[in-house]
Amino acid sequence: MLQIFLQSIFVIKTALLESAAVSASHQGHTESSLISLQLAVVHVQVGDVNEFSPVFSSLEYSGSVLEGRVYDSILQVQATDEDCSPQYSQICNYQITTEDTPFAIDRNGGFILAWDAIPAFLMALKTVIGDRGRAHGKFPLHPTQAGVYKGTHLLARQETQRLLTGHKVQRLACQGSLCVCWQQTQPGGTRHGVIHGWTKRVDYEPGIGSKQLFPKMHLETCEGAVSSVQTTVELQTRHIGKGCDRETYSEKSLQKLCGASSGSTDLLPAPSAAFNWTASLMTDGGRDSDLIYRFDGRQAANIPDWITPQNLTDQFTIATWMKHGPSPGLRGEKETLLCNSDKTEMNRHHYSLYVHNCRLVFLLRRDFTQGDSFRPAEFHWKLEQICDKEWHYYVINVEFPVVALYVDGVTYDPYLVTDDWPIHSSQIDVQLTVGACWQGGEVSKARFTQHFRGSLSGLTLRPGKIESQKVISCLQACKEGLDITSLESMDKGIKFHFNPAQSVLVMEGEDLEQVNTALRKVSYINSRQFPTPGTRRIHISTTVQYDQ
Repeated sequence: MLQIFLQSIFVIKTALLESAAVSASHQGHTESSLISLQLAVVHVQVGDVNEFSPVFSSLEYSGSVLEGRVYDSILQVQATDEDCSPQYSQICNYQITTEDTPFAIDRNGGFILAWDAIPAFLMALKTVIGDRGRAHGKFPLHPTQAGVYKGTHLLARQETQRLLTGHKVQRLACQGSLCVCWQQTQPGGTRHGVIHGWTKRVDYEPGIGSKQLFPKMHLETCEGAVSSVQTTVELQTRHIGKGCDRETYSEKSLQKLCGASSGSTDLLPAPSAAFNWTASLMTDGGRDSDLIYRFDGRQAANIPDWITPQNLTDQFTIATWMKHGPSPGLRGEKETLLCNSDKTEMNRHHYSLYVHNCRLVFLLRRDFTQGDSFRPAEFHWKLEQICDKEWHYYVINVEFPVVALYVDGVTYDPYLVTDDWPIHSSQIDVQLTVGACWQGGEVSKARFTQHFRGSLSGLTLRPGKIESQKVISCLQACKEGLDITSLESMDKGIKFHFNPAQSVLVMEGEDLEQVNTALRKVSYINSRQFPTPGTRRIHISTTVQYDQ
């Protein structure tokens, strides 16, 4: 029995001697047989060994909450595993083993409040406070043991001391229509400040360009020398369309406006007599040009053969809008957005795009006519956007063997790429499916499997070409955002930067008056001729550091 313990796959070439040279002399004659050598390729595939246990990325985690707010998650822990293969490196689940804590943890490591455990916890905390005779200070609770599951076995634990640090919720009496308070814990105590000049309502009319949001705003601080001020302004538009106000042209019209390559196939068009495969799918509002399809884990659609691109070549692009949240259960099943599989007889997936445990995975299996060597086959991405229940624009550019993912115009490299053998070519027809994978073989009755749970819109497939980052950014660009008026007059002592969508602006400076002046230049702009009506909320958070 041969055992090879190596973390690689390699090829051994050996020469086989089919016949040896034989030289004999018989009655004065010499006879020699020919030497025949032939190269044989021996492929050795080395299986991964489960060598490593999961390890937490930090020895200690801490979080805080504010009174009067509801949080989806209050703390995030993360463990990683150094094993090479997805079979042994994937973190499947987390668990809190300490009893009687008002927390729960999801399988992605997110701490949440367990509402049913809070009354008992508050009673215990009240007892601790009563024993100490005061309502301040630090109150140590039971250590929380965060267990990490890999497969079905608990392989690693980590003690994280949970402390209630006594940050009381401060109620600050403010003048004016609205104020923003902050606290910063320092050795000298907690400092407070008030932002004045805030207007509760700002009306915006189409076509006026930029409109200042805080023309009279100024920040008042406590006594003492200020060393730095950092202010973050966030435009909250998640409730508007797909995350913000965007153009509502049809997909083809928008591609033409942005200079996209021609020849794309719309896999989720509005239902019609010609395009009837989407008629059975659930829609979630929107016009025909901006139609949203909602999948609940039971629906899918087979794309007709006359629509399906028959030859993707080594270059192609898949693009879609997706809104997706964590899967139910401890270990989520694969949720397939797009799948090309055998229609009958066998159950081979030729290419597919799916979500598994909040990882986005793209599978691409080549056949032996395109090469007979071990090639990249699965590309994995782990991003917060995949399960944050918000709209994001995903583009996969395939330039085999390189695959690039763009999310909202930003490119991400896969954290894991696995290789596989090409599949044997056959005469079996294939079936392209949206919302699940078609299993036509190896079962008694053909059916859909690996159903998707979430929302999709604008799913397109473009064979033969990939898109540039400029075009991708144009296709998903928001038409509304934050702006700075009279940027040329901004004080040089102010540092600022926007996020790609221009929905978040961060300003930082050492001079309080310069920060006040910069904040008054912040404005809102919407370049659409007919903006989507509704309310946009503005959130401001400020951090002040004092010379102490």
